Amino acid sequence: MEHSKPNRAGLWIAMAIAVLLMAPWGAQAAKPTFPSDPPPVTVCYCHNVNHHPVTICTADRAFQMGHQNHVNNGVDTLGECGPSTEPGCG
Repeated sequence: MEHSKPNRAGLWIAMAIAVLLMAPWGAQAAKPTFPSDPPPVTVCYCHNVNHHPVTICTADRAFQMGHQNHVNNGVDTLGECGPSTEPGCG
């Protein structure tokens, strides 16, 4: 009776696929935090002021930067939407 060797190439391929599938979660978990980092600050914006305004509050720096660009372009305003900016009002 002959003994066949296990297919190690298949095992290596399966392990490589598993590593690639887990990479996005590992990258997020590996984000370092430092004691000197300031705590996140929540900022509110009145998004889409001219067409169906909605208040958006976020502590995410990337979202804050994007909405600040909208503020600079006149699409959003800093702070929560007021009663006069909500749909059906004003």
